[in-house]
Amino acid sequence: MPKHQCKVAHCRQLIDYTDQYCDTHAHIGIKRKQEQAQRYNETTRNNEFNKQYTKFYQSREWKQARMTKLVNQPLCEECLKNKNITQGQIVHHIIELKEDWEQRVNQKNLETICRECHNKHHKKKW
Repeated sequence: MPKHQCKVAHCRQLIDYTDQYCDTHAHIGIKRKQEQAQRYNETTRNNEFNKQYTKFYQSREWKQARMTKLVNQPLCEECLKNKNITQGQIVHHIIELKEDWEQRVNQKNLETICRECHNKHHKKKW
């Protein structure tokens, strides 16, 4: 596997290409992720516009609908269309909550997808 230097400027430690920090500086990466998550929560997840959606995604109603979908369809539905077998991790709304709140737990409006497909889907929209 290819190697590169730790992301810390003065560190010359070679690490796996998929990593950003060496073991000595791993705490920096953890702290940056925590700060990034906190900023995201403050500016996006918990702003006035999104509070309703955040509350829904923490509800028992959503957790049950999500689990039902994952039990019935554990594989990524997007990958299956391309004849690839990938474990699904995310239950995605086909019609977004912001477009039709009434479809939020409708099993026909939910699809199981992997993180890669979910990221591709949302990048298309932005």
